[in-house]
Amino acid sequence: MRSPAFAEARRALIVGINDYREITPLQKAVGDAEALKVTLERLGFSVDLVLNADRREFNCAVSAFQTSLDPGDTALVHFSGHGVEIDGQNYLLAADIPKPQSGQQDFIKSEAMSLGDLMQRIASSGAGTRIFIIDACRDNPFAGSGGRGLGGTRGLARVDAPAGTFILYSAGYQQTALDRLNDADEEPTSVYTRVLTKKLAEPGKQLADLAREVRSEVETLAKSAGHVQRPAYYDELSGQFFFNPPGAEAPAPAPQAAVPQLPPPSQKPSVNEREAFAAAKEIGTEAARFSKPIWSSTPTALATTIGTSTLPLPIHGSARRNARRKRRASPGLMFCLACRPLMRAPG
Repeated sequence: MRSPAFAEARRALIVGINDYREITPLQKAVGDAEALKVTLERLGFSVDLVLNADRREFNCAVSAFQTSLDPGDTALVHFSGHGVEIDGQNYLLAADIPKPQSGQQDFIKSEAMSLGDLMQRIASSGAGTRIFIIDACRDNPFAGSGGRGLGGTRGLARVDAPAGTFILYSAGYQQTALDRLNDADEEPTSVYTRVLTKKLAEPGKQLADLAREVRSEVETLAKSAGHVQRPAYYDELSGQFFFNPPGAEAPAPAPQAAVPQLPPPSQKPSVNEREAFAAAKEIGTEAARFSKPIWSSTPTALATTIGTSTLPLPIHGSARRNARRKRRASPGLMFCLACRPLMRAPG
């Protein structure tokens, strides 16, 4: 669906691959792809998300995306996974890329997706603005294969961007990109992607300025971890491009799960009410585990709060004890796995 805020259609193909079958698997590539999808959809992009694709699936996804583009559209392609430089050319690797033997670099070229060919295929659609975000700057997964390394040691080669194209790399020439800053870093995304997604949402940020700011922040974060990572970008756009135009509001953040809250001192519950609510949570819906207690509620209101049509327990101090006793005495009672209301089994 075309966003009303933009005259041109904005379309994106996002590919993330963790589950490599014959070479080293990755941990953050799928998380990067999923995070970028959420951000781009809030910025008016129609997104095709492809995860853990083999060679055929990857190629089919590119063909379908290419066909969906009209002249003048904005096209964005993101790839997060393994990539390798061979003879000065960059290749993106699908999940089923084989582990090569000595002298098989031509075979690997035929099995991989050439970044140069990918850019030409998207350009042939007539898309007016073409943006490529390539997060494949990792250690060469073929290094040492068959007793002799294949391709460059690390990172990707420099690239000549065709006119009308803007290319962002997660690291510079012969550099590798950090997945995390330290062992305690549990973010689901890589260092580069977490900075990029934050910057994309900022209003009035022209693409070249955005790329410079991302590079600066990533470089600083990597340095704090004793690593060198200076994301490269290649700008061949004739005009300016804004993910979020000047004067626009930043997209709303992703909704957060409700956090259980304690009642304020003025609403301190009685012992009976606390036990009743605890028992109700124990037999209610999953949502009840995160509901804010309504201590002054009637039994009916409390039942509504925790997602059941009736409250199957009396509101008094022995509620929890009765709940356990009632379960043991009534084997016909069960919980629906989908929504967890209390139901009685037929018969």
